[in-house]
Amino acid sequence: MATAKKIEIRSDRPRKIVATFLVTGVEEPLLQHNWRKTMTRGSKDPAPKDYGSKADQAEAVTYRLSDRPFPGQKSDQLYMLPTAFRGSMLNSKGGAKGIKIGKNAAANQIASGCNFRVDKFCPLFDPKTKKPIRTYAINEDRVRIQKNYILCYRPEIWPWACTFRVQIDERWITLEQFLRLFQRSGVVAGAGDNRPQSGTFYGKYEVEIEAIEVLEVFGEQDAIAEEEAEE
Repeated sequence: MATAKKIEIRSDRPRKIVATFLVTGVEEPLLQHNWRKTMTRGSKDPAPKDYGSKADQAEAVTYRLSDRPFPGQKSDQLYMLPTAFRGSMLNSKGGAKGIKIGKNAAANQIASGCNFRVDKFCPLFDPKTKKPIRTYAINEDRVRIQKNYILCYRPEIWPWACTFRVQIDERWITLEQFLRLFQRSGVVAGAGDNRPQSGTFYGKYEVEIEAIEVLEVFGEQDAIAEEEAEE
C-alpha cells in the first residue's frame, strides 16, 4: 500500500518554495461577479447593459476559462483569479489585518515575501468528484448602486474547490505563518462577491497544503520572519 508523502511545513532554515494549497468552500456558496465582462471599452465605470433574461445576466458576469485571452484556452470551466485570495488576505478587513509577525505587520511581510501570480487562474472543481465545475445556480439579490437598489443576478456555485499556488520566501514569512493567515482569511474575509470581507457571508473557505516544491534553501542568518503576535 502506498504511503502518502509527508509535507515538511517547518524547516530549520528559511526556504524559497512554491506551495500548493487546496481551497474548499464551506458553509455558503461562492458568488461570482466578473466586472471586466460588463465594462465598456474606454470607460472605467461598469456600464449598464441589457443582457436579457436572468440566465443571460448571470452568465454575463461569470469567470470562464473560455473568456480568458490565452492561446488555446477553450474550456468552459469556471475559475477564480489568484488575486481574489491575495485580496482576501491583504485588503481592508482581510485575514492579515491587525496581525503582526514579530514587530512587523503581517500584511507587509506577505507583500514582501510572496508571489501570488504563479498561476494565472484557479479552475474550480467539485471537491468530492473532482470534476470541473461548468454550471451554477442563479443568485437573485438587491444591490445598492449609488443611492438606488437594483436586482442583480449572479452565478452561485456550491460545492466548490480549487488549487492555488504561491511562491513564498521564508526569509519574510514562513510557510506555517502563511498557512495560519490564509486559513484565518477564509473565515473572516472569504472570496468572491458578497463575502464576509464586505459585511455579508458568501464565499467562506478552508485551506490545507497539498504539496511543496523547494526552490532554494537559505542560511539560518538570512531569516527575517519572526513569531506571530496577537491582534
